[in-house]
Amino acid sequence: MHINNIKEQYSLAYIKAIASVANFEYAIPNVDDKSVDIVVWSGDYNGYEIDIQLKSTSNLEYIKDNFIHFPLKLKNYNDLKEKYKLRTNILVCLIIPKEDNPIDWINQTERSLELMKCAYWINLKGYEETENSNSVTINIPMNQMFTPKALNNIAKENFEELMEKLIK
Repeated sequence: MHINNIKEQYSLAYIKAIASVANFEYAIPNVDDKSVDIVVWSGDYNGYEIDIQLKSTSNLEYIKDNFIHFPLKLKNYNDLKEKYKLRTNILVCLIIPKEDNPIDWINQTERSLELMKCAYWINLKGYEETENSNSVTINIPMNQMFTPKALNNIAKENFEELMEKLIK
């Protein structure tokens, strides 16, 4: 398998692990034409769905001043910044090890399975239009680690916001 395919599958496995522990279900769309790599939802929020655009990088030059300065393709940026969606779209960026051997990306013992590195998230809803023609550098705060607790908070806050709008 090509290294980019390995990175994609590793990233999906990471998201699936986080979603499962957070008590979310997930599905992978057959076609990714709306910048959605995986959809997650929880029964705790009436099945409220979160669309996730998943990216990964091993380029540590992107990390500066507690941000990941990630170059996002313009098409993905425009899809993720749309204001008028009923569902939440987030960008999740997984930092993966620099090592060329993917076998080194996992540590396993009888007691634990450790996926190397970490993912961070950002919601681009309402971001400004851009005059860029190829990509937009997104500054993802490194204090927004993509964890089970974070996933639940994202769902709760956005579901409550949607309910308030529908009630009005």
